[in-house]
Amino acid sequence: MKKLAFLNILLLLIVCNSCEWQEAEERGNLTQRGKQIYDIWDYSSQSILNDFVDKAFIFNAWYTANDSVKRIIEDQWFPYYKIRNDGNGKYGLYSGTTLDFSFETNLQSLTDSSANWTITRHNSYLEMNTYYSCEPIINSVKINYTNNMEWDIRIDSNSNSNSSALWHLHISGNSVPESISLADYELSGHGVFAMQNYESIGGRYGNAPTFLEYEIAENFAHSPGANWERGSVDILLYNEKAESLEIKGTILNRKTLCIHYLGIIEYWEIGDFFRTSLF
Repeated sequence: MKKLAFLNILLLLIVCNSCEWQEAEERGNLTQRGKQIYDIWDYSSQSILNDFVDKAFIFNAWYTANDSVKRIIEDQWFPYYKIRNDGNGKYGLYSGTTLDFSFETNLQSLTDSSANWTITRHNSYLEMNTYYSCEPIINSVKINYTNNMEWDIRIDSNSNSNSSALWHLHISGNSVPESISLADYELSGHGVFAMQNYESIGGRYGNAPTFLEYEIAENFAHSPGANWERGSVDILLYNEKAESLEIKGTILNRKTLCIHYLGIIEYWEIGDFFRTSLF
């Protein structure tokens, strides 16, 4: 019986270590693969918030500012870009002559009634700034103001390589921040990320197209100076061969993440990507 239990534990260790990234230390390897999958979700979500949503709010601050203030905002928040008016309510962020981002405002500010913006990230930027080889490719995001400091964030699968999402953003207070990094806000919603080249991190999935489906079970709360204060997400990783894995990630506080994977619960220090667990 003891021998069988040992073999079962050894099998778990082999499965959880079957990837090319840095191995976890001795007590962090039982949920290592679950932690990696959570980190892919978190990084991909943060990338969308930073590259699309935050840029939209910063651009809105520029868009609604007096002419005397526009240059200050542009220099502070977009120091490597120049904003150009491309006509009909469409603006671009240009690096030299290269268009990296565009904003379709429909001639409305982001807080006008039923404002509906489209933010597009162009290929020139994608080629230079992909961090994970398996990160989903997101090309455009739509942001719609619903009222009372709340916005719907939509990712359409037709223009985003089969990734899709519907998020809801609620910002505390009555004033629109220049950047959501400066705001207290909560994020809810669900979606699917179509993973690119998922076989690069090993495991049993091989070359089958792989999808990361998720539901935010408890709103993710953000405050300035921290990525997340709290929140919980249920993740289902699956492929076209009907293989699947379930992971639950819960932010307990600014420093602690709880991963529930294959019936095992471990606590990780937030910021330690694929390296160590707390216990």
